[in-house]
Amino acid sequence: MEITKCSPGGESERHPGTVVGILPGKVQVRIARLSGCASCASRADCGLTEQKDMVIPVRTPRWQEYHVGDKVTVCVGSGKGLQAVFIAYILPAVILVAGLTLTLLAGCSEPLSTLIALGADALYFGILYLCRRNLDRRFDFHLED
Repeated sequence: MEITKCSPGGESERHPGTVVGILPGKVQVRIARLSGCASCASRADCGLTEQKDMVIPVRTPRWQEYHVGDKVTVCVGSGKGLQAVFIAYILPAVILVAGLTLTLLAGCSEPLSTLIALGADALYFGILYLCRRNLDRRFDFHLED
């Protein structure tokens, strides 16, 4: 993974990929796990190390200029990976532990406390689902010019 300036500006992480599909306003890009992932310091936080390939939709106004099989470079703002890890893993764990601790301290039984804590996490993920369009804009990928 290389840190460089990608358009539309700012420091970004770059991932080489291949166009696998084209939709109006979007290009579907397959990103293969890089051989350098094994030695990368951020590999524990990166979703790319969990799978061999990952297909991501990339919004672009120039979607008609791309063809299936084109080699492209996908850019994402630096630090977005850590934000995603916080939202997807750390915050739900904190909610689970806090819910369990608070309900146990309130005198609830262990099974009931567990159900309430799991329900709190389910509610959190439900709210994330309802906010998915906002999150989609926040973690936007773009193609390098």
